[in-house]
Amino acid sequence: MGLSVIQEQRDVILQEIKNITQDDWKCLIVDGTSKKIIDNAVKEDDILNINIATIERIEDRREPNPEMDAIYLLSPEPHIVECLLADFESRRYNRAFLLWTNLLGPSLRRRIDEFPAIRQVRASSKTLFVDFYPRESHLITFRDPWSFPMLYHPACNALVPKHMQTLAQRIAGVCITLGEYPKVRYYRPKSAFHEASVLCSHLARFVQEELDGYAHWDPNFPPPTNRPQANLIITDRSMDLMAPLVHEFTYQAMAHDLLPIKEGDKVTFHTVINQGTADAQDKDMELGDRDKIWVDNRHRHMKDTIDKLMGDFQRFLEQNPHFTDDNADTTNLNAIRDMLAGLPQFQEMKEAYSLHLTMAQECMNLFQHRKLPDIASVEQTMSTGLDEDARKPRNVLESTVRLLDDDAVAPSDRLRLIIIYVLYRGGLIVEDIQKLLTHAALPPQDGEVVANLELLGGKTSHALKETRQPALALFPRDPKAGEPSEEYSLRPWTPTRT
Repeated sequence: MGLSVIQEQRDVILQEIKNITQDDWKCLIVDGTSKKIIDNAVKEDDILNINIATIERIEDRREPNPEMDAIYLLSPEPHIVECLLADFESRRYNRAFLLWTNLLGPSLRRRIDEFPAIRQVRASSKTLFVDFYPRESHLITFRDPWSFPMLYHPACNALVPKHMQTLAQRIAGVCITLGEYPKVRYYRPKSAFHEASVLCSHLARFVQEELDGYAHWDPNFPPPTNRPQANLIITDRSMDLMAPLVHEFTYQAMAHDLLPIKEGDKVTFHTVINQGTADAQDKDMELGDRDKIWVDNRHRHMKDTIDKLMGDFQRFLEQNPHFTDDNADTTNLNAIRDMLAGLPQFQEMKEAYSLHLTMAQECMNLFQHRKLPDIASVEQTMSTGLDEDARKPRNVLESTVRLLDDDAVAPSDRLRLIIIYVLYRGGLIVEDIQKLLTHAALPPQDGEVVANLELLGGKTSHALKETRQPALALFPRDPKAGEPSEEYSLRPWTPTRT
């Protein structure tokens, strides 16, 4: 699998704690945010096994322990610093080893440095640069749901500079944790008319300044490596507005699009284990890098995923013939799931396969019920500008309206179709957009959803006789690329850089 950001973050946290404990028992004090960072990458047992006696929240009431040293792994926030100073004031612990998830601001640093007995209380202070949340081995989030509207809503312009600085520090922190001092590149759209078109260039500059500042402060950064210098490419959603709108049929994309997956501190799917038996139980199953079946299949086309799940189960039966039911149909998802319910000896394997067979089956049920093959065909025609024969499409509006008339097409899919059509046409007159929404039985306020794409660089409306130039494809299709086979005809095409 190669480099895993989850493993890198885990190693940094555990190694720093281990360096401090030195086989001597200490308390670990965390706050709400830093605990989420730790829990995302590190098991609690792994921490307790390196001479940590207790893990406590700094915001909670705690018993004093003046004879024991404490390791504080904290977020650099004002209220957390106040809690820390309160601990110092009461001498709750003997000495304090401070670890910060990100850079401590100058004013907060002064608050700590000016504490009267700081030299007696503070044993050390270090920044770990771990203020991020790896979701997968190669995917990182910052869990900031307000970031997107803050960056693109015109009313939030005054908040953008400070937020960009925070983002730059976090992005630089990821690079520092990975030991990378990358070349910073950014996306600059051509002929952009939206105000936010400068965000990528500004963020790239902020990130470069953060990395340069850290390299100046730490002469050992970056550490020696055999890897070539990395490239950090900063882009935003305006680069491709179609991608989140079209239906994609790889397993992970399809599951997140169609199923009620919960995305909180963990990504989970609610299912019933041992369904149809006396041992049936409801359970929230985590979808993450510890789930080998999920990792192996999440980027496969759904057809390949189902084939692999069935093939793996067939191999299991071949290796364990005493579990085989001669009357069972091992080519049917439901039959395989029923067989799994009768294998109590393989609980972990049974739960994992039961989860993914259930998810795959539910995805395919919705795939047919919601007319997704028909929808996806029209979506791909509009998003690529070519029909299935790689020619300029005809009757696109008629195909779109036909789907808007179909009761099986969900309202959310109708809105997606309208947005894709508007972007495909390079904008419509406002009255025509309202007609499409009315025809699709969608509320008039959905027109604001369409219009707001202008904030991301999408052209959604134009005057009646306005002259328009066709938009050039950012990544034109490679004319030498072969056509996909019919069974993969709905797989999104692969763009080629030119």
